[in-house]
Amino acid sequence: MRGGAFAGFLLDHDLIDQLVLKVNPIVFGHGVRLFGGSSRKVELALLGATSYTNGVSLLRYDVKRGGAA
Repeated sequence: MRGGAFAGFLLDHDLIDQLVLKVNPIVFGHGVRLFGGSSRKVELALLGATSYTNGVSLLRYDVKRGGAA
């Protein structure tokens, strides 16, 4: 199971409490989907964001329970 598929499995089974995403300022033509084939919609609450001089951003989200399924 690839990382994106595993993350999608965790999301689909309500096993993720927080997401911490590192965003690099680069664009690729393709790649691994963050949550594989999952189509579940979740509500996120931004807990914090940090931007660095090299353009990288670190975003921390809380996954809200009982939201969209």
